[in-house]
Amino acid sequence: MMSVYSVQLLSVATFFGAIFCFAAFCFKSLYAFIALFAIGELLVFATQAPVNYVCLHCVKPSMRPLSMAMSTVSIHIFGDVPSSPLVGVLQDHISNWRVTALILTSVLFLASGIWFIGIFLHSVDRFNEENDLQVSVTDRSNTIPLLGETTQSLINL
Repeated sequence: MMSVYSVQLLSVATFFGAIFCFAAFCFKSLYAFIALFAIGELLVFATQAPVNYVCLHCVKPSMRPLSMAMSTVSIHIFGDVPSSPLVGVLQDHISNWRVTALILTSVLFLASGIWFIGIFLHSVDRFNEENDLQVSVTDRSNTIPLLGETTQSLINL
């Protein structure tokens, strides 16, 4: 049930991060902007650990590397790749950087809502499931270390 708490944390942190970032772009004072934006970004990026937690706990242990790889690639494909052209198109259309920043920051409220919906979805924690590629203790003790043979052959030369 820990996943539900992670999703609640994601929703709340993203929502408050959105509020702080949105408020930062409303101020004309540089000091107010820096303070509010720093807090907002801290809250938004604090969600990365729970996202990784959910990615690791919703799959079998043998699938965890693939899960993290898919998460990382998805973040880049759906975030980094289209963001620059979309920001440029929006800025060219509006021609006001403050309004553009407020519109783009509003996307965080949408993300917060999506995380909030996730609270009500049933999830399965697969953290303690048996690994498909489990090696027994006796099999592990009978293996020869990879460097063991190489070291011995170098010593005998």
